[in-house]
Amino acid sequence: MSTTFTWSITHLMCKPELAAKQNVVIQIEWMCKARADINGKVFTQETMGTSSPGQFDPHGTFIPFNALTEEDVYRWATSDGLNKKAVEERLQMLLDEQINPPVVSLMPPWLVARV
Repeated sequence: MSTTFTWSITHLMCKPELAAKQNVVIQIEWMCKARADINGKVFTQETMGTSSPGQFDPHGTFIPFNALTEEDVYRWATSDGLNKKAVEERLQMLLDEQINPPVVSLMPPWLVARV
């Protein structure tokens, strides 16, 4: 089984102005989707979360909002503690349980005969 993980930044929460800088990112919203194809059947799981770009330093390097890249924002998110490996491991566990459920719900046999 091969699982594909797709990461995306879904929103950036910003302060319109902070220390004479415009649109300063203060929170990053991200999503990770996992997909596994098994014998033509597709299984998916996803999770979302938030991270912070860290403490804003008005004297440090500032990247204008329109010049931000996805790589810049991922770097901020992972430096804030986003553990991509742990998120992917959790999604893989959920996929494994979806593919091979540890518990299933079955209709009682006396009711199946009535259907």
